[in-house]
Amino acid sequence: MISTRLRRWVRAAAMLAACALLPATAALAERPPVTATLDGSALTLTPPARTIAGRIYLPLRPLAQALGIPVHAVRQQVEMRLSDRTIDFTVGAAEVYTGGGTVAIGAPIVQVDGTIFVPLRFVSSALGAQVTYDPITRHLTMVSIFAGAAQAPPTAGASGAAARVSGTVTAVDRNSEPPTVTVMQDDLPRTISMTSQAQIVLQDVSVHTTVAGTLADIQPGDELAATIDPSGAVVQVVDFFASHSGRIAAVSGSTFVLKDGRVVTPPSSSVVTLNGVRARVADLRVGDRVTLRSNPQTNEVKAVIASRPSTGTPPPAGAVRITAFSFAPTTPLRAGETLDVSMAGTPGGAATFDLGPIVKGLPMTEVSPGHYHGSLPITDGMNLTDISVFGNLAVNGVAAPRAEAPAQLSVATTPPQIGDIAPLAGERINNDRPNIFATFSSPTQLGIDPGSIRLVVNGQDVTALAMRNPDFIVYSPQQAMAPGSVNVSVSVADLAGNVVSRSWSFTIGRGQ
Repeated sequence: MISTRLRRWVRAAAMLAACALLPATAALAERPPVTATLDGSALTLTPPARTIAGRIYLPLRPLAQALGIPVHAVRQQVEMRLSDRTIDFTVGAAEVYTGGGTVAIGAPIVQVDGTIFVPLRFVSSALGAQVTYDPITRHLTMVSIFAGAAQAPPTAGASGAAARVSGTVTAVDRNSEPPTVTVMQDDLPRTISMTSQAQIVLQDVSVHTTVAGTLADIQPGDELAATIDPSGAVVQVVDFFASHSGRIAAVSGSTFVLKDGRVVTPPSSSVVTLNGVRARVADLRVGDRVTLRSNPQTNEVKAVIASRPSTGTPPPAGAVRITAFSFAPTTPLRAGETLDVSMAGTPGGAATFDLGPIVKGLPMTEVSPGHYHGSLPITDGMNLTDISVFGNLAVNGVAAPRAEAPAQLSVATTPPQIGDIAPLAGERINNDRPNIFATFSSPTQLGIDPGSIRLVVNGQDVTALAMRNPDFIVYSPQQAMAPGSVNVSVSVADLAGNVVSRSWSFTIGRGQ
């Protein structure tokens, strides 16, 4: 019952927002400017992004230009020509037509002072980009891999500006001098020479993680965008992939099922490893921990990285070994906290630890004979969910069997988001028993902590009187509320403790 009512309220709120947005003179909130990055680089939009009726809107033409997508507009009709499809829409509509179908974008497209603005959902639903918005810092992060129009080859233009090469990685040659990466761009192979000065950035678009990487982290099947300066040198390479982690619940032939219900049948071209050794799907077992690495555009699984606690014969006396390996804390971490890793084993060695297939070779120090310690400060941009942590130890060039910590690591630095609210901010209503609600979402896979949700109305905490779950909170006053201004504040946290809050006011008018 409650879900049906909530959907009706959300639709009603959206309709009210749509009616308010259609005029070109929509009210704009006075807030700090929105900053943005695209594929890891700062993006300047002119005119800037703005807030309209509580939603973030982006100027269409500057955004499309940054993505390399041609835009053709005739009065209120707009066409965008991507490499694989065309997007058509009408200013004022809350849906677009693409690939023969209709795609809802959550709010109307508007025109303000002659500039067409699109809501954030347009960027993700219509253009297929990954979008994360932090309402606290008002920073927008976009990851777009296709960039509609044909890109220039890796040479500087006449103006001397930097060039950009992007596409799907087909080969990585780490043995050539210099090493090279080959991508397919517009159905043509492009080979990029990787100089030692090139900055490599890894972006896991599924959990919004951005970390520094090396050439060894770039894998065939990833999407890649390289920035090349006028001299032809590679300045930066951003490698995009999607990951999904879980435990195997069932295996049958070439297919396995994860405990979250996901069914995986890797293509024959995908690489399967078990504890770092090439394997087949048939070698996997129930209970194995796996991380899927997929192409972020096609969702095709390119690699299956499986791990299983070793049950083999103990190493002989005198061999290099790891006798204990763990990390703390085991609860989800957030930015500003520190991961501490401990290892016990053969003394006098070189020790490192890995965070799944994402971050590798983090150093550990031998603090006393046979006891090693490492740490990792958690910084913004790192989001990991149920990742296995591995320990590595080598003494005089002889390596011990890799160790896996008994717990999985989760990190969330991107806070949750508060989406739709009702009644809307600044709205005047005649209902003295309004349904007050807010919806939540988490950009990471970690999820919302239902126990963290708080709703305060006119200074009174009404959380205990509300219906709430990880997706929303709804409060229906048991008694009529007095006419006048109503102040609402809602806050919520994810399972790592990242908190976001939002306050607004609406007015109850006197009965007619």
